Amino acid sequence: MAALSDTFRTLRSLRRALRQVADDHGLPLEVRARLVLSISGVAGHELRAGRTVRLGSARQPGSGGQPTLLSVSLVSPASRSPLPLAGLPFAAQAVDDTTVTWHVPVPEGAKPPPDARTPGVVRGSENEELERELRA
Repeated sequence: MAALSDTFRTLRSLRRALRQVADDHGLPLEVRARLVLSISGVAGHELRAGRTVRLGSARQPGSGGQPTLLSVSLVSPASRSPLPLAGLPFAAQAVDDTTVTWHVPVPEGAKPPPDARTPGVVRGSENEELERELRA
């Protein structure tokens, strides 16, 4: 799977892209929800201040009995202070003051939901997806 790297100006578009990445990698809904909440919490401050953020992701195959990981990084190149990481539902690692990364284990044999890669499938609205995540 190719790595995602894109720039965002709104939480809505960031969340949509993040949900797609999580679904593409077969993450369970509960894990997706925690990841979306965590990244939204960090990115929200930057976006409300008028700064853009970049989201990148890459799948890292496991070896020696270690699980495959989905690494998701959030970068705010114009941030004026370290990105806030306290109290997130999914712990992140600060790479530097402007970059944080989440390492999410991908369930063994995980497959995306049936509609995740089907062209032309309309996903739920932001509110519908949020409600699904809250129920997880």
